Amino acid sequence: MDIARDNNIVLCLENEKGTYGYNASNCLSIFKTIPNLRGVFDPANYIACGQDVIEAWNLLKNYIEYLHIKDALKDGTIVLPGQGIGHLSYIFNEYKNMGGRAVTIEPHLKKLSFFDDLERKEKSKIITSDLNSQDLFQRACEAFFRNVCEM
Repeated sequence: MDIARDNNIVLCLENEKGTYGYNASNCLSIFKTIPNLRGVFDPANYIACGQDVIEAWNLLKNYIEYLHIKDALKDGTIVLPGQGIGHLSYIFNEYKNMGGRAVTIEPHLKKLSFFDDLERKEKSKIITSDLNSQDLFQRACEAFFRNVCEM
């Protein structure tokens, strides 16, 4: 941590299923143990683990460095931003009002050949589509601006 701090590098932890940081209370424990560590908030990962997203946000928002814009349905199926139960608009606006500026679009809308290996036992439910990855990413960006951002 000293090397990162001395070199003006911010280290971040993303809540990720299949790891100790799969839920908000475990992430909070990590952030309290490692003071300079910051968080990457991924609402869809919390949904996939059965964690209430608003509860997680309220517990962790002061530790969050940036947001992953990824949404899901209750059963864990990944959907376009703003079409799931991730409360993306609420979280994004709170984050923005707190001074947050780092956002990544991470739609996971199409399975890639290596994706199953990354997911281990817990497979994500992903929209099947005939669209290519570039078109799906464009749709995710458009959905973010249409459904999530208050411009």
